[in-house]
Amino acid sequence: MNELLKPSLRKFVVVFFYDILVYNSSLSQHVHQLEEVLSILTKGSFFLRQSKCLFACQTLLYLGHIVSDTRVAPDPSKISAMVDWSLPCFT
Repeated sequence: MNELLKPSLRKFVVVFFYDILVYNSSLSQHVHQLEEVLSILTKGSFFLRQSKCLFACQTLLYLGHIVSDTRVAPDPSKISAMVDWSLPCFT
């Protein structure tokens, strides 16, 4: 994926294995660049699973983080899971 999408990486695309995040500052720009990414994937004979796709979201959960147009923050449920861990018992 990194090689296939190399020209777009860190400009408007982030890839983690087969998770692809396309980000933009405007909807029109998003649509244009999403078409570009989808075209590259099609040429590479990749298929998308519709149930795994989200389009034009302003906030989303991605790899344990909440990503919005203003910030990236850890998912509070992940933080609470760590805080709620019981201390190990040494005997």
